[in-house]
Amino acid sequence: MAGEWTKYRIEEVAERVAMGPFGSSIKVETFVPEGVPVISGQHLHGFRLDDTPGYNFITPEHAERLRNANVQRGDVVFTHAGNIGQVAYISNTSAFNRYVISQRQFYLRPDQSKVLPEFLVAYFRSPDGQHKLLANTSQVGVPSIAQPVTYLRSLEIPLPPLPEQRAIAHILGTLDDKIELLRRQNETLEAMARALFKAWFVDFEPVRAKMNLPSPPGRGAGGEGTTKPKLPPDLLDFARELRTRMTDAEALLWRLLRNRRLAGAKFRRQHPFPPYVLDFYCHEHRLAVEIDGGQHNEEAGRRHDARRDAFLAEHGLRVLRFWSHDVLQQTEAVLEAIFQAIVEHRLPSPPAPLPGGEGGKLPSPPTPLPEGEGSWGALGADGVWHWPQHILDLFPDRLVESELGEIPEGWEVGVLGDVAEHLRRSAQPDRIEPDTPYIALEHMPRRCISLADWGSAEGLESNKFAFRQGEILFGKLRPYFHKVGVAPVDGVCSTDIVVVAPKNSHWFGFVLGHVSSSEFVEYTNAGSTGTKMPRTSWADMARYEVVLPPEPVAEAMTQLVQPSVERIIAAIHESRTLAQLRDTLLPKLISGELRVKDAEAFLKERGL
Repeated sequence: MAGEWTKYRIEEVAERVAMGPFGSSIKVETFVPEGVPVISGQHLHGFRLDDTPGYNFITPEHAERLRNANVQRGDVVFTHAGNIGQVAYISNTSAFNRYVISQRQFYLRPDQSKVLPEFLVAYFRSPDGQHKLLANTSQVGVPSIAQPVTYLRSLEIPLPPLPEQRAIAHILGTLDDKIELLRRQNETLEAMARALFKAWFVDFEPVRAKMNLPSPPGRGAGGEGTTKPKLPPDLLDFARELRTRMTDAEALLWRLLRNRRLAGAKFRRQHPFPPYVLDFYCHEHRLAVEIDGGQHNEEAGRRHDARRDAFLAEHGLRVLRFWSHDVLQQTEAVLEAIFQAIVEHRLPSPPAPLPGGEGGKLPSPPTPLPEGEGSWGALGADGVWHWPQHILDLFPDRLVESELGEIPEGWEVGVLGDVAEHLRRSAQPDRIEPDTPYIALEHMPRRCISLADWGSAEGLESNKFAFRQGEILFGKLRPYFHKVGVAPVDGVCSTDIVVVAPKNSHWFGFVLGHVSSSEFVEYTNAGSTGTKMPRTSWADMARYEVVLPPEPVAEAMTQLVQPSVERIIAAIHESRTLAQLRDTLLPKLISGELRVKDAEAFLKERGL
């Protein structure tokens, strides 16, 4: 029990407590494409440091000049000004070994023979810990903790023995891990839906499959297998050495690819493929991913890469290359490109017709699956994606010219407004119940249709738009932020959000695919008005040109996508329930009101 736990001052269990740099030490002009990442408040939302938002970087030399603000795995980071009360620790699986905190943060390096960083974070996120942490705050101007380093050192906290700290951290970590697993599941479901939309309505893959045409340039599965060379011992040794000195970009990408985290594909790191060692390799999809530093942009580097890529192509491998700074700063875009390459390998890409006089007869079309066997189709032993017969029957076997280029025969060029509408249900603040879910732009993540965060309508003073679960929300202010999502609840939203819905429910998958696409966001951004606060409008959005399929095709897409969207919404609600459970258990565990064994039994009963 907590009453039996020994109390310690932070200075007794910390190796170091230190402030971030002065504001003038890190400026926009000091940022570089790659180097040492700078932590900001957006990385401190959870128990663990969140690497997903990406970072600004400073040079290692600059970081060394700020060595007192350098943090590492195992350190606990706090915010002392602005969004005070934030606290997270840098886990052993973080994307980087070394970071620099920003000027509004300070950190604690615990003596892990006395206290675990996970327990410290759990304590300072509990009501008792938050009360102590914020007791010395000033609300004049920007909220801040006065003399944060001196004050934190003086705080006294109850500490159980290390085994009990570890058990408490494990219980809370189990819930956090489940929440993270649901988030990744939603990412995969969204990526699969996006890939299917692109295959049907951008690249017209089923049409090309019926025509025996190759995929559009740059697509396709690559070669037809290869012999496995015997690996020279010295190459194996070199590969093992490379694994021990991965760059920050390689370490981040490996963390995201390992354990089949992306589309279920198994990647290997530093994989020998004589006479080369590939940064990342997926044998199932014959895909090599290479991370290039600055030396690859020199003439000798470009020539070497060209020879290497040609060799790999001769052996049936596809090669994706990314600059290391893109991996670190535009991680989502890099993952999207890799995901598309994986999915495209599963989609139909039969060989091109032979030139006249070279074989004569065209290869047979891919064999369709019997109706009902796999709604998305399946990858056959021949390496070709086999669409179910009822899907193939929806598509023509011919492409025709249009003002938008080649489109399937019988399809038409139209605009988004032909099949979608803006639902302007005005909601006056005095008629909105205080507990009504409220979504503002700050609740919407970038490039993610999963809207897992919302507030309440209590205190709203201006008119809002009402929306219903399943409708599409598009952030029209600064549209380049790419804030588009599917409403997980009924509620109200800011008038800077456009509520979009299909005119007919059959068109939901088609409308969602377009409105959430990068191409559509780029279109709205190009036409937005206003210099400092650019906005788009539904009038402009509705004029976006699209290729309109017959309604049965749109309906089939919705039938495939709708279950994924429903799973995403269900996972959002499950995650919020788990977070509420974690936040309920947290103070009880920290105070000793709830014993570890009772908490473990409680979670076991719920299958956690």
